[in-house]
This record gives sequence, structure tokens and C-alpha cells, in this order.
Amino acid sequence: MKKLFLVLGIAAVCFCATSCKKQCECSTYVLGTVTSTVSHEIKSSEDCSQWVAFDEITKSGIKCEKK
Repeated sequence: MKKLFLVLGIAAVCFCATSCKKQCECSTYVLGTVTSTVSHEIKSSEDCSQWVAFDEITKSGIKCEKK
């Protein structure tokens, strides 16, 4: 019975660890035009905004958003 609880506990931890992953999509802009888009996985505690560096005047930089 102890082994069953151990296996169920490990399965629950693995499930929770993998279900928290999200996609972050980052687009590179040059003079207001998207030049490339890259998607990558992030954990739920991370935020896409840490990769945002966008200049509103020249409309150039990188913008990221959660998917």
C-alpha cells in the first residue's frame, strides 16, 4: 500500500510539473514590420514581458506575449 501512495505521489508531481508550461511567442519588429517570430516554452511563474524591448518611436524591437 505504501508503494501505491509513493507511485501516485510521484505521478502527481510529474503531472503538475508538466502541466504548468506555457508558450511565449516573441516577434521582432523593424520599423513596424514583423521580421521574425519565435515560440518557446516558459514555466507558469515566468512572464513573457521580461523579454520585451520595444521602442514606440521607431516601432522597432521585440514584443512577447503568452499563448
